[in-house]
Amino acid sequence: MPVPPTDPLKDYLTALEPAIRTSLCLQPFPSQYVERHDRPVIECEPESSHLRSPPITIRRSEQEACLIEPSINSTRISFRFKTTDSLERYILDSYRRFMLRRAEDLEILRRIAILDYDVTFLITYGHLTRYSADGLTAFIIQ
Repeated sequence: MPVPPTDPLKDYLTALEPAIRTSLCLQPFPSQYVERHDRPVIECEPESSHLRSPPITIRRSEQEACLIEPSINSTRISFRFKTTDSLERYILDSYRRFMLRRAEDLEILRRIAILDYDVTFLITYGHLTRYSADGLTAFIIQ
């Protein structure tokens, strides 16, 4: 019996969902540097910190990937999209500018993406108190 062909996009999204959902198991953790503040550990701790988990990279291809960097009170999720020509690059840049203009409304969007990635989201424990983890996961995957 022949094996039906798989859809690479569906496989990629199927792998992303549980990884993102798992990385959103956050808890409140006060900053060790700034008193009375819950600073995102992922933004202010060195990579060797015991408060950060090892990063997870899920690839669809060499040009397309997702980097998930979990920590105790925050998670940084970065996406790199495949652009094969100048038109696709222009469309991606236009989309990114559109999102950055609405960064205040899209609280989880990080204004500056991580190096080598196109879009980065920063999710803190505070975001999980206002929004559901399932809702945030669905928003990011869409």
